[in-house]
Amino acid sequence: MKKLLLLSALLIFACSSDEGYNDYNDNSNQPFLEKYDGVAWKETTITDTDWWYIFTQSSITWCEQYAGDCDCSSEIWGVVDEDGFYAEVVENSPERLVVNLTDWNDDETDLELYTMTIETINNGNGIEVHYSYDNSTETYSRVTEQPCN
Repeated sequence: MKKLLLLSALLIFACSSDEGYNDYNDNSNQPFLEKYDGVAWKETTITDTDWWYIFTQSSITWCEQYAGDCDCSSEIWGVVDEDGFYAEVVENSPERLVVNLTDWNDDETDLELYTMTIETINNGNGIEVHYSYDNSTETYSRVTEQPCN
């Protein structure tokens, strides 16, 4: 009977230890901002201008590179900048990030609220970014190069 109890205890310990090991090494349940922290994403649908996004746990950075010039901006999540721009994380799930943004409209007369939904594609090697203000979607690829280099 003692051997049976000892064997049962060892099995329970072995199973729980193995399960914890798998959870520790499997990042599939990490939220988007943790899993893709600092990854550079480059737009693949426009040829004359390069557009980039970099998401971190504390900020969003976007860059536009054209004709040898490069312009990047970074915003901290949940902080209104001096221009009135504001980015707030609404959903941060493993393969989806939803952000509410407040930004100037095209003629820069009013601040507008819109939603940007980012979903991973191709096993995390790309993202599709959907913008609510014009119902458009852009595709970005995960790259090792950094913008403006």
